[in-house]
Amino acid sequence: MSQLPDDTPLHKVSIPGTHDTGALHGGRICETQRWTVAEQLRAGIRFLDIRCRRDGTSFAIHHGFCFQKMYFEDVLRDVSMFLASSPGETILMRVKEEYIPRAGSSSLQAIWDSYMDEFGTLFEQSALAGIPTLGSVRG
Repeated sequence: MSQLPDDTPLHKVSIPGTHDTGALHGGRICETQRWTVAEQLRAGIRFLDIRCRRDGTSFAIHHGFCFQKMYFEDVLRDVSMFLASSPGETILMRVKEEYIPRAGSSSLQAIWDSYMDEFGTLFEQSALAGIPTLGSVRG
């Protein structure tokens, strides 16, 4: 993406992505990937499909009932490190609630807000108002 002009609308870009990006564990019923998030990013994946189960005050990465041995902060650290080393790149992320929340967990919004307190600079919030240009969401 770093080779494309800044004024390119995001909807004009073909973006390679993965389904159930973090699904590395759980056998044939749950696994959809062989590479970690970091490996996928290095290989050119720029759309991540992240499935989160509310687990106390965190999002545990799940594929259905299968815990994927990582949390949303692990995904965000991989994304942060990748973008720091490749500031001309952009990553799109679909974050979806998955499976039944662990009993007593915080609300979806409360957990999301806690992640935004630490990692909010990774997200382009103005993109919610319309289709952004690539230049406005780089890094």
